[in-house]
Amino acid sequence: TILSDLKVVVGEYDLCQSDSQTAILSIERVFTHPDYNRVTQFADIMLIKLSMRVTFNEYIRPICLPDFNRWIKTVAKYSGKFTTALGWGLADTGGGEVCALREVQLQVFDAENCDSNVETLICAGVRGDNRRDTCAGDSGGPLQNINRENKYEVI
Repeated sequence: TILSDLKVVVGEYDLCQSDSQTAILSIERVFTHPDYNRVTQFADIMLIKLSMRVTFNEYIRPICLPDFNRWIKTVAKYSGKFTTALGWGLADTGGGEVCALREVQLQVFDAENCDSNVETLICAGVRGDNRRDTCAGDSGGPLQNINRENKYEVI
C-alpha cells in the first residue's frame, strides 16, 4: 500500500546533511478529518499514528494542539499579533530549494482583512514594503506560538 511507502522524519533541521538526532518512523494508521474536502481543502488536517513511540529530546519535542472549543476564540485572540510559520519551502518565488528549516514571523489577520473572509480559516502575512510570507513547499507546516504554559502550540 501507499501508506507503507510513507515515513515520518522527526528531529530534522538540515535536509542537506545527515544528522544523528534524526529518526525515521513508519506509519501505522492515519486519521483524516471527517469534514475534509479534497477540492476546497476544508479541514485539511490529519493525525498520524506512528508504529513506535517517539523519544523526545533536545531536538524532538511535541507541539500542543488547541482545544477545539477554544479554537475560534484562539484565532480571534491572535488577530493583529504575530505568529511563526516554519517550513523548507523556497526562499523566494522562482528560487532554489533550501536545506535548513526556515521560519518567518507573520501577522494574523481577522476575517474582515483576509482575502478569503472565511471564519474557519487563519489568514496571516506581512503587508507593506517588508512583505514576507511562506512560499511553495511550506504547505502543511505549522503556524505556532508559545502558549500560557510556555509550550509551543499550533494555532
